[in-house]
Amino acid sequence: MSDSDRPAPLALEHFRLEIDEDTIAHLIFDMAGSPVNVLSQATIGEIGGVVDWFETADVRGLILRSAKQVFCAGGDLGELGAAYDHIHALPASERHAAARAHFAPMNAHLLRLERCGKPVAAAIAGLALGGGCELTLAAHYRVLVDVPSAVLGLPEVPIGLMPGAGGTQRLPRLIGVEAALPILLDGVNLSSMRALDAGIVDALVAPGAEIEDARAWILARTSARQPWDESGWALADASTWRATLATAHEAMLSRTGGNYPAPIAVFSCLENGLDLPVADGIELEIEAF
Repeated sequence: MSDSDRPAPLALEHFRLEIDEDTIAHLIFDMAGSPVNVLSQATIGEIGGVVDWFETADVRGLILRSAKQVFCAGGDLGELGAAYDHIHALPASERHAAARAHFAPMNAHLLRLERCGKPVAAAIAGLALGGGCELTLAAHYRVLVDVPSAVLGLPEVPIGLMPGAGGTQRLPRLIGVEAALPILLDGVNLSSMRALDAGIVDALVAPGAEIEDARAWILARTSARQPWDESGWALADASTWRATLATAHEAMLSRTGGNYPAPIAVFSCLENGLDLPVADGIELEIEAF
């Protein structure tokens, strides 16, 4: 049976879910009616449905990729603003529950995705910013196309927001606190070799080679876990990274006068979450967001 003859496992509007000849599932982001992919309530809901399916599906693994030149540009800011207005129009006693109901599901989906035991690879052929970058961080393997337009980053804090899909917890666990701080706080974006050198991606390939690279990685293993989910894992050299955080926190407060809540919230997540299991750290991030 050719790929084109295989029935789609799920009916989706903003993604395509295909299974190749090696029983590897491909989740292809192709947001309807938009030139770029963004994370909206509709796309996040579909991701949750795919994770529901993937947890029990008879497939070897999953490749996250895009049908557009932009892998994912982040959250839908218009929808985010509308949600903020809606939540703040509610009675004060109802706001917290409404905010959690709106913003927490993405984190729950990504935790289940990375913990289901099957290998997940992200084949990144374009921009992956904000929530799009956080989506790739929940994969166990990331391959990036070596072109100028393929960029990873978390630009939320400079525009008054903060990462809300696990970025404050997965990124420093992956690359270390010192390397993560400019990305988390200053919105520094990384492309090609800088992303590889930082350890955010595992491989760089020529355009068109990313899918086969991801397939080869999945075919070489039968299971996968995040390093921070291994028994006894901890960030190395706690005294050093805590000193780094303290110095950076003091410098931020001196520079901003404590008038910007987003970086304060990020530091709170880092200082209080990185010693915890990742799910507990992400819970702190949800509350801060």
